[in-house]
Amino acid sequence: MQKLSMSMLPTRLGTCIKFVFLATLLSTVYFLHSTAFVSAKEQWTIDSFDSVIQVNEDATLTVTETINVTFNVDKHGIYRDIPVRYSDEYGNRHATDLRFLSFKQDGKPAHVSYTYNYSMTSIRIGDEDKTITGSHEYQITYTVDRVFLYFDDYDELYWNVTGTDWEVPISHASATVILPDGTEIVQSSCYTGEYGSEAQDCTKQVGGSTEDFTAEDFLTVAVGFSKGIIYEPTSLDRFIWLVEDNWLGIIPLLLLMGVFFLWLKHGKDIKIDRAIVAQYEPPKGMKAVYAGMILCNGNLKPDHMSAMIIQLAVDGYIKIDVQEKEKIAGIFKQTPTITLTLLKTSEGLDTAHAYYFDMLFKGRMDSVTLENIKRTVKPAEVQKLKRKINAVMFDGGYFIKKSSTYSIFVFILGASIAFFGFSVASVFGLFVILSCIICGVAICILGFLMKKLTQKGADTKWELLGFKDFMHTAERYRSAWQEKENIFADYLPYAIAFNDVQKWAKTFEGMHQVKPDWYSGNVALITMASAGRFNSVTNVVKSSTLPGSSGSGGGGHSGGGFGGGGGGSW
Repeated sequence: MQKLSMSMLPTRLGTCIKFVFLATLLSTVYFLHSTAFVSAKEQWTIDSFDSVIQVNEDATLTVTETINVTFNVDKHGIYRDIPVRYSDEYGNRHATDLRFLSFKQDGKPAHVSYTYNYSMTSIRIGDEDKTITGSHEYQITYTVDRVFLYFDDYDELYWNVTGTDWEVPISHASATVILPDGTEIVQSSCYTGEYGSEAQDCTKQVGGSTEDFTAEDFLTVAVGFSKGIIYEPTSLDRFIWLVEDNWLGIIPLLLLMGVFFLWLKHGKDIKIDRAIVAQYEPPKGMKAVYAGMILCNGNLKPDHMSAMIIQLAVDGYIKIDVQEKEKIAGIFKQTPTITLTLLKTSEGLDTAHAYYFDMLFKGRMDSVTLENIKRTVKPAEVQKLKRKINAVMFDGGYFIKKSSTYSIFVFILGASIAFFGFSVASVFGLFVILSCIICGVAICILGFLMKKLTQKGADTKWELLGFKDFMHTAERYRSAWQEKENIFADYLPYAIAFNDVQKWAKTFEGMHQVKPDWYSGNVALITMASAGRFNSVTNVVKSSTLPGSSGSGGGGHSGGGFGGGGGGSW
């Protein structure tokens, strides 16, 4: 054994001192970091969120929200975000008239400040010159209109009671929906959890024309009741609302004509003089998303991006597993669980598909469900994906880059005119508003159509039209591919991009199909395609939408309907 010499002591002692110093420094940094960045849950809690919702015969709501919180650190108060604009299933805007009646803090009138933007009103409650701790009660009372859904047999209130965008969880939530005396409640449901959740971990209790809901989570309720109780808008009312909420602005007809002539010179595609001949395969190297764009004048649609997922599977980058659990009378009733499994890296993909691939799996395990992706994908990521897809098209020489500049210019012009129309809507009458909509939309449409195909793009479009014709009339050619393996699966992305997937699937009914390596599950691939389910279930783009169908009869989700928003502390 080596003996410890005196000459070694300074070296080892110095090392020990350095180690102790480093450990102390790291401990201090960690302590300061943990003290400075206390999590939101440790700073404050929402102990209860109780809402009383009075349905009025004039089709307005009077809502009183009582929010009990506990501040564990110094705070000024809370803020509450309430949406005032929504989008329907067709992308049309829908505005509500939100009017605040009172604000209270611990039973007394509260200090309040407002912040308005296009789609949201934010209320900040509390005194900026004073901080508080401990338990406090906040009460917000407001009225809102145009928040009902009207069906043939009943009317419905589909109301996002708490909202799902809070800093911290809600320990207890309740809602009391009070309908006019004598109202018959036809059906009702409640939903809990994060946005999009179909969980129903809530209770409900009907008492005459009143129904109570409780939950230990975010809460959304839907109550269907007999018709004739509240005012139902006429068709004219709804048309006027549509115009008022969606007009784009006014533009002189001469300016519209000028843009039209600009399109004739720089945007109108080269005329295809050749007769369309059936093509039995897509142009070499042409992926489905780009094929769809060329046939849609350079415009990207949700179906095109849906096709990208199937394209990644066909090309061997991912595997798709589809599982449906509940089957009644031979029919699946639930949305399928679709799991994507990573098979290899994005090496070899073009920039757009590589970005999409990384967007699906980035920060996750090697397997992920589409439902999880839909809840986490960010609008900014989708916009970046669209830019990359467009860049591939221009860099590939399919569209004239100069036409893209004109397209942006014309679209911005149309948007500017729309803004002008918005600013003068309160001054001029309906005729001017309608003129604004017609001219503004027409200019924006011309902007979308301004992208002009190159000669290469026009030749490719001719091939694609032949390929699309072949797919649409594929039953004529059944005998030609009886022995060709996987043709149905290989061309499925194109059928989706062409919005012709059900017709494509029908062609192969009754024919023996070998399951492709990239697909598994308890539902046949052709069954999914025949039912038209791939178009909807593979679209991962999330948007906040106005309910287009009933939630009181089931089939809704947390965060659906009107109301909603969220909030936090400050």
